[in-house]
Amino acid sequence: MKARHGNVRSKFYYVFMGCMTLAIMIMGATFAYFSASATDSNTITGNTATVTFGLSVTKITDVDNAFGLIPMYDHMAPAAASSLCEDDRGNPVCQIYRIDVKADSTTVMFLDGYITMNRKEGVDVAFTEVELVSEDEEGNIEFKTLDNFDVDTMVGTGVRGSALDESLNRTDDADCLLFTDRMIGGSEEEKEKVYYVMVWLHDTGTNQNDIQGVEMAYTGTVTFITSEGNEISASFD
Repeated sequence: MKARHGNVRSKFYYVFMGCMTLAIMIMGATFAYFSASATDSNTITGNTATVTFGLSVTKITDVDNAFGLIPMYDHMAPAAASSLCEDDRGNPVCQIYRIDVKADSTTVMFLDGYITMNRKEGVDVAFTEVELVSEDEEGNIEFKTLDNFDVDTMVGTGVRGSALDESLNRTDDADCLLFTDRMIGGSEEEKEKVYYVMVWLHDTGTNQNDIQGVEMAYTGTVTFITSEGNEISASFD
């Protein structure tokens, strides 16, 4: 009897796996899937002439399924932010990261923020700054894109225009700019700043199934540069 039960279970297993494989194949005919994760274990501390900064990046959203992210069009960013990176079918379409920067001095500094992306071949990545709207005691959070969100001016690709051995700059690296001239310091309360960035895989409007199943489709680096030219960076993926 045990052998007979084992045979029944085996048949059921293969039928189940066959159905799952078929479902994946059907979904894969429409979408490309990717993996994404994040960590703050790559925190790097940088020094300026008089001020020490600490910088860390942590992934806020946790929407990955077994297949990773589904590419989306850039104009969908506001809806994606407000739905915590899930589309109307519950599929993951983006990730939101928290950027913490802390100074050990109340000295006023002005920062330019950059996002640079390393992408797997054939993967197009996009990002924009988002804002935390609310967070309750139970940990429920709500985000939105900035009030002046515009696809043409508020979406970056993270692709550098300057040489890799040069510092990032506003002119050559406009596609990497997250923001400019953000103040930190001036008081104890202003020594710590929190920013949020949303990253997604750009839908090109063409068949992207050739990169389906790519793991770690992108890694990124957050870089802050002071008006004096000092910089600090931390990585995320």
